Amino acid sequence: MNETSSEPSRLFADLPELETERLLLRRMRPEDARAMFAYASDPEVTRYVLWETHGSIEDSENFLRFADEGYERGDFGGWGLVLKASGAFVGTCGMDADHVGHHSRAELGYVLSREHWGRGLMPEAVRRVIRFCFEQMDLHRVEARCIAENTASQPGLWRRRA
Repeated sequence: MNETSSEPSRLFADLPELETERLLLRRMRPEDARAMFAYASDPEVTRYVLWETHGSIEDSENFLRFADEGYERGDFGGWGLVLKASGAFVGTCGMDADHVGHHSRAELGYVLSREHWGRGLMPEAVRRVIRFCFEQMDLHRVEARCIAENTASQPGLWRRRA
């Protein structure tokens, strides 16, 4: 493992910003609550996720508090997705850190505001996170699962769309 990956908890506590052509991937912040609520309260966006649709802005604020506490503990590896062109917070992409350091693998999860679907933003973000996992964390395996009906999240289709 390289220096960065030798201590996964330190890596998540100091989660670096990542960039793609159109996106800045950064730590989530309390001020992201309104933008998060806009997509996390949309039943179409949350149809296939493993968390409850946000029913109030407080749900989004609570999640962002959870994320911030996770960054501080070093056990939360999630980035907020921000459009470089406008500065708009449009989604999240991150990993389940349970197996990092133990099994040299991570599982990705992601969600994107509906107004930005179909533009190739999530494949762009996921590719950058995967590169980070292999290059900075020395992981051996990165996986993502989706519910079968969620065809837009099937990575094999990304190559054709993106």
